[in-house]
Amino acid sequence: MSRISVLLLLLAAAPTAALVARPMTARPPAPALRLKGGLGGVDAELVAQLATGLGSMNGAFSALAPEQAAEAYGVKVGGLSQMLMECTGFSLVAQGIFSAKTLAGSSIQEAVAWALVPETVYFVQLVLQGRAAKINMNKSGHFVVIAINLFLAHACFTGADHADTALKVWLAWGAINVVAFIAAPEPALKAWGLSSFTATDVVFMRSHGWNVGGLLAAQASQILWG
Repeated sequence: MSRISVLLLLLAAAPTAALVARPMTARPPAPALRLKGGLGGVDAELVAQLATGLGSMNGAFSALAPEQAAEAYGVKVGGLSQMLMECTGFSLVAQGIFSAKTLAGSSIQEAVAWALVPETVYFVQLVLQGRAAKINMNKSGHFVVIAINLFLAHACFTGADHADTALKVWLAWGAINVVAFIAAPEPALKAWGLSSFTATDVVFMRSHGWNVGGLLAAQASQILWG
């Protein structure tokens, strides 16, 4: 793994390391932990912080070194499946960022806005590298994702009046995509402009749907009922 990959992995784990190192005193529980349990006397917030760090590191590994990450599962990736592996990794990083921000007591809008950063940067990278054309994928979808993410991030970062409504519409749009990725991955891939794909691609598409669904579920629980 390159030095930059190692550095980014350490950065992904840094928020958790800082939270764990900080004394757990005189600080009210984060909104995300109103219902706190515990395991064998271990503080639930500490467990959540550790899980957040581990999930972020796993996501960074999948995003930055997809071939090596897939090999750990005995699978070889390339082309579309590699892109989906990277997407899954960035989704896990986004979930880690969202969890870390909510655990630190940030507003839901701020947490969502920061969680949008990894995916947005990744899709900009895909456009600049022209990777869609290399696998005969319609690149217009990448521009749509970038535009939606930038619009929502701006609304959330600035606290715009329409931010709450935009978040709910975005959740609904994301839920439709997740259902399609999981329940009908082949039609979903065709909707991306792909006319041919492998069985491995279909498996990775469905897996990506489950990962995005997990992120959306965590965000929805805070946006709708937090």
